[in-house]
This record gives sequence, structure tokens and C-alpha cells, in this order.
Amino acid sequence: LSTKYHLNKGYNYQETNNTIRFTVDSSKGDIIVINQNYYKDDYVFEINDVACKYFKVNVYMIGCKVDSDGLQQVSVEYKPKYANISLSLTLSIIAFCILLLISSIFRGSRLIQWKR
Repeated sequence: LSTKYHLNKGYNYQETNNTIRFTVDSSKGDIIVINQNYYKDDYVFEINDVACKYFKVNVYMIGCKVDSDGLQQVSVEYKPKYANISLSLTLSIIAFCILLLISSIFRGSRLIQWKR
């Protein structure tokens, strides 16, 4: 079996904390691969503003198949599925601890005043 591979580097990279955008010249059937760990349903992978179902290429990379020839505008955004739930739970626990602390401070000050 002989397989022909070619590598096209992306350019015009723009990065934020959770998004990578770049342009790449590719052909229909090519696979765009980025070096990101695979987490099921935690990325939004778009090619030319069209959502693309990404897949695990190997342990360290995810990829998406290209549906057209020419320049591709690629956007990959990390959107953890359970981030909002985790953040809400963490903030609720912090608020509860603060209320407990305030409650114990007030309870302590009332005891001191009662003894006088």
C-alpha cells in the first residue's frame, strides 16, 4: 500500500485563551490536524464557519475532514461541556463557607456580649 501525504502549514494565526483561528490551503478530503488533547464534545471545530465533527487523530491531536478545495478558515474553540456546572458548584460552596464564617463570627460576638 502506498499512501501519498502532503503537509500544508496554516498561517494568519489568531489565538485567545480558548480559541485558535488560522487559514490553510487544502484540498477536499484532506484532514486538518491541530495539537490539542481530545475531549469528546468539548471543542467547537469550524471550517469556513461551518461546524465540523472533529475526531481523535492520536493521543495528542484532533482533526477534521475538509469538504472543499482552496483556502479554509479554521476556528477551534475550547468549550468544556461541564464548565458552567463546575463553576456554579464551586461558587455555591464558597458562598456557603462565607455564610458559615459570618454566622460563626456573629454567634461568637453575641456570646461574648451575654457574658458581660
